[in-house]
Parts: sequence; structure tokens; C-alpha cells
Amino acid sequence: MNRLLIFAVIFSSLICFSGCKKCDCFDSSKFGPNDFTGTWKGSISAFRDNKTVIKSGEIIIYSSGNGSNLEGILNMEGVYRLAGTQFNNGFWYFDVICSDTLNPECNNWSLAGFAVFSGEFHIDINMAGNECGKSGKQFVSWEGGMDKYSDVPDSAVYYNFGKQGNTWRYLINKKNTDTCILEQKITEVPSAGLFNGTVTNYCGWQWKYKVFNWYVDPVMYSIHDESGSGQVSAAFPIDVTAGRTYSYIHGSDTTQVTLISRDEQVTVPAGKFNCAKFQITEPADTMRTVARTTYFLWLSNQYGIIKKEVPDPIDPNSISTQLLLSKNF
Repeated sequence: MNRLLIFAVIFSSLICFSGCKKCDCFDSSKFGPNDFTGTWKGSISAFRDNKTVIKSGEIIIYSSGNGSNLEGILNMEGVYRLAGTQFNNGFWYFDVICSDTLNPECNNWSLAGFAVFSGEFHIDINMAGNECGKSGKQFVSWEGGMDKYSDVPDSAVYYNFGKQGNTWRYLINKKNTDTCILEQKITEVPSAGLFNGTVTNYCGWQWKYKVFNWYVDPVMYSIHDESGSGQVSAAFPIDVTAGRTYSYIHGSDTTQVTLISRDEQVTVPAGKFNCAKFQITEPADTMRTVARTTYFLWLSNQYGIIKKEVPDPIDPNSISTQLLLSKNF
């Protein structure tokens, strides 16, 4: 039995027996996995670097797989994935996934925790283990409480724009100042998380239709090679660390993706959206032997790609800006 499980057993006992000979014990074991799903708001604290550190924010908890597993997203001064490991006697156990895998100070990350009801609409959160530190790790122990804000996970916190039939129409501004329309539609869902679709251009380019292949689940959006091989050409993890550049090799090409900002409000013809802003460098669609282009992408967790901006388009007929004009969801 590991230290975390031992602590959970002791914690459960204290709920009933702390300070009384006879009491009406709160029965945390009556709560099942479905009771944990939803949006929770509160704070956690730890003693670190000779001071008490307090973080406030929210946790969303949702069912995955066949509905028997729980996963979560912790949104507190950064975004962290919570990978459920087991559910036992009212306790949900999880691993906290390191979000900064390129940082050598995080090489020995091993943070885990549990959540348990201590009130009808309140859960206690406890996490302990190694976080990032100067020697590749720093032991820390977090504890706190969260109140239930909603029975439904907050859709602004996780990716949820993958659905058959979802359609986007974009206003394209070309380098030569011409404008046109680009339409994108999900046409089929071959398996859980995989979405195939078509892009139709009304811009006079050499192609009329292109296929796209995406993977979308609550914590990952990735763009796959057009060939249908499943090879990832670019990925946007929900917990990606700002300022880190991640490289994705597909065939002889490499795409680099960097999160610039996690929360930017952008205005396009379709309205105002809160987005994450990414910088992407990839091979350019050109007849030249060697060419790469860098552009910025604004991505909404709820609605997908909202805006694309290319500072230095390759040729006069290529995209300068791509702005969401309308969507059907």
C-alpha cells in the first residue's frame, strides 16, 4: 500500500472520529464516480520555498472511456491534466501529469493525489510528490477544498468542438488584398476522438477540396497527415506550457508549435472569443524547393480555430488573415 493510499485511509477515519465519542459521521463512501463529474471551484495550499503558497481556480472532472473512468483538468495558475488511476470506497485517485516536459527541472516529476467528499457539495483535494525543482524535483504537499459550481464540466476549459456536422466558414484576406470564403466541415467520425472532414475553397486556388484528419478529446487537439496514415503534423495539448517550442516530424517535414498566450480575447466577424494564441512554423505550400512559413493561430477550446494571421505570406494569392465568419454550433 503506497503512502498516498495510507494517508487516504487515515483521512477517511478522521472524518468520523475527530474530537467526538459519538457523532453522525459523514459517509463519503456513498458517493460514486458520477457524483464527482462537473465543475468545482476553490483553492489549495502548500508550504514551499519557506512560505505558504495558495492557488485558486477550478477543477473539471469528467467521465472517459466507457464511463467508468474519471479524468480531470486542474486550472490554477497553469493547466494540469489529472489522469484517474482508480476509484475506491468514495475516493478518486489520480496522477497529476507534468505539463512542462521540456524543462530539465521537471525530470523527476511524480505528483499524485486524491479527492473525497467531505460535504454534500464539497470535496477535499490532497496532492503530494515531486514537482519541478532545481535538482529535477521538489517535494510538495498540497491540500484544499473545492465547492461544486456545476454538475456539468465547464466547456471553456477543455476541447469540445469535435462533432460530426460541425461547419466553419472563414473570411480569407489575401496578400494581394482580394477576399474569398473558405469552408470547413466534419463529415465523419470513424472512431472515438477521430474526425475527418473536407475543406472547400472559393478562392480560386488550384485545389477545390482538401481532406483533413483531426483528433479531438478533452485534453488534446491534433492535426494529422492528409494521407490518413495517422501521423501527427501538429498538436495542441490542453496543458501545454507557454514559451516552449514543440517539434512534430512527419515524413521529411517538421512543424514547430509554441504557445504564446493562454488567454486572449479576439474579435472576428463571428463575434468575440477567448482563445489560446499559438505560433506555428511549417513547410509552405509552394513550388519552391525549400520554403517555410510562420503564422499565428487563435484556438478556442469550445469552437476550434477562430483566427489565423500570416505576417509574411509566400505569394500574393496566399492567405494574409483567416477570420471566422460563421459556424453552425
